[in-house]
Amino acid sequence: MPALQFPVIMYSIFTNIAFTFGPMFPAFAFGQALIKQLLTGFLTAFGISTAVHLFIIPMSSRLVVFKEQAGYIGLIRTTLKAQTAYLQSLESTDMFMGTGSKSEVSEEVSPDNEKKKQKKNKKEKEPQTDRSNHPANTSQSKALKSAVAGLIALHGKLHGDIPFAKREVAWGKLGPTDIDKIFELFRAIVIPLIGMSTVSDIFERIAERRGWVKPQRPNERDNSESWERCTEAEKIAEKNTWNEVMKALHEPFSIAVAAMDEGLEHAGICLEILPKPKQKKVDEEQAKSDPKPGDLEFSNYMEQKMTSFYNERGKVLRAWAREKGLSEAQFDSASVSPPGSETFTPGEAKHRKCHPTCCYLT
Repeated sequence: MPALQFPVIMYSIFTNIAFTFGPMFPAFAFGQALIKQLLTGFLTAFGISTAVHLFIIPMSSRLVVFKEQAGYIGLIRTTLKAQTAYLQSLESTDMFMGTGSKSEVSEEVSPDNEKKKQKKNKKEKEPQTDRSNHPANTSQSKALKSAVAGLIALHGKLHGDIPFAKREVAWGKLGPTDIDKIFELFRAIVIPLIGMSTVSDIFERIAERRGWVKPQRPNERDNSESWERCTEAEKIAEKNTWNEVMKALHEPFSIAVAAMDEGLEHAGICLEILPKPKQKKVDEEQAKSDPKPGDLEFSNYMEQKMTSFYNERGKVLRAWAREKGLSEAQFDSASVSPPGSETFTPGEAKHRKCHPTCCYLT
């Protein structure tokens, strides 16, 4: 039980000192004096810490959790922005190579160039790895992984601090049940974000298995089969496909991320986790047409933005289908549901609502 951590530490200090020095005393009165001094020291320390906690640095466990929740929301927003920057970088770059990849330049045949070429070939034969040539080593990928790592660390810290906040006697807007529910919602958000950060790992694994880059761990056994090896022409075709998909994903993903960012800010303001923004003097017509997070009309505004996202997301699959040779007529005539099936389980209905066009492609 985490709540017993500090009492057990203090008990251990008390007993260790008493048991160590107790047998050395010639009379029982000396032992009683030692116990009295220890109790006086402990109680004095408790009194000083209580006064500091109440009057000098009044920091409750609930306040610590609320600050961590505010930081959690900020890290989620940072992760979404890093994910957006990473996906936008895939619109024109080679996602199967890192920042260290350079195009080969033809050199004139000369003795110096020949020596350089021999040294280069000798280095290539050595079992070393150029980590800069991997998809996971781009600046955007590193920023995304760093944001996700910070989010995971804060998630663990928040999980350990919540029991103390729930046990406190306090007067406020959020109770123990609310704190638990907020953490459950955070957990439901962080799991997909962690999954989104693995896109670069997928590109890296594909590039290694198809022989486009050197493995990061060359000493391990290569599990790739011969049929997985692909030529440079196939790599270019695959890169172009992903570039087109990411270009089609740009607008709908930007709309979704903007809505999620504003939605997180709105939730934090309504729960009083985030401070309310300063009120600016604006025209009434402008305020009605563009509500801000924290306004009463913001939920309807966010619903409109999500509807716009649902209407635009089909462009991504259309771009993928076009690259795979499917025509617009084939794509539009695809049946969303199996023929003769009109009833679905709750899970299937939710999936088809969120991913209607994916049902055909999968």
